[in-house]
Amino acid sequence: YLFNFATAATKKISESVAETAQTIKKSVEEGKIDSIIDKTIIGDFQKEQEKFVQEQQTKKSEAAVPPWVDSNEEETIQQQILALSADKRNFLRDPPAGVQFNFDFDQMYPVALVMLQEDELLNRMRFDLVPKHVKEEVFWRNYFYRVSLIKQSAQLTALAAQQQAVGKEENKSRDEDSQLKETVRPKTPPVTIKSQLKSQE
Repeated sequence: YLFNFATAATKKISESVAETAQTIKKSVEEGKIDSIIDKTIIGDFQKEQEKFVQEQQTKKSEAAVPPWVDSNEEETIQQQILALSADKRNFLRDPPAGVQFNFDFDQMYPVALVMLQEDELLNRMRFDLVPKHVKEEVFWRNYFYRVSLIKQSAQLTALAAQQQAVGKEENKSRDEDSQLKETVRPKTPPVTIKSQLKSQE
């Protein structure tokens, strides 16, 4: 009796395992594996991870702006930066030896994406050069090195103009002071009375 009961229970268990295996196999064949994974903890984890990645990408793309934004000479810098895309050498030549240029590709990638949208020539240049002639990271390092040169040049020009303006104001105030001194009537030197008396005698 016990033997018959044990064989019947084993038979039922093996049948249910076989059924489960068949349904999983059928789901995989039909491409419904995602629906099975979605119902597990792994599925929840994958959903959360995808959501996080999308949030990070939107934050980066929102935060990224072209390099000329918030500059003193915005239009001039924009024209100079857009002109970089016309010459292949700007992307193929590395920064000179001994120059300290810190470039973090992950940090600059959102700005690079924005620049690809802003500058069609840059987009074409990247299509032509990467990866045939230069690696992606090197392409962007060389590009952003030249962008930094343009921005530094603009800052130096603005600083020089500011110093000239301060110098002109100082000269102007000096000129005004000297004009004031000229308009004030100078004091007459004291004349001794004795000398005048002697001359009259």
